[in-house]
Amino acid sequence: MVISSNLDAWALLLGVGADKVTALHLAGHRAEYRGKRTVANAAPLLVEGVRQWFEWEELRLEDLDFVEVTSQFASSDTSARAGTVGQAPAQLLPIRPLVDFASMWFTAHR
Repeated sequence: MVISSNLDAWALLLGVGADKVTALHLAGHRAEYRGKRTVANAAPLLVEGVRQWFEWEELRLEDLDFVEVTSQFASSDTSARAGTVGQAPAQLLPIRPLVDFASMWFTAHR
């Protein structure tokens, strides 16, 4: 068995827009911007067969700028690809460079 040491991932957007690139939420966590805030969340979890209620704080998710940041990334990164598969629009994006780019972009533009 051959195991690759290349852990770089790619996202294939097939018939969906860049607003579906959930990896960009990681960029939001990494970025520092005014208005960044957390929200309360909660859920029941089974712990050793017993249902328990857990509460936590998490980053308020924003995705209204995902299309814009992905478009700017794709126009500047030569490894990003766009085309069609059948009749569906498709984009192939390298995740690591996209998240790095978006982290800086969110810091500057959010």
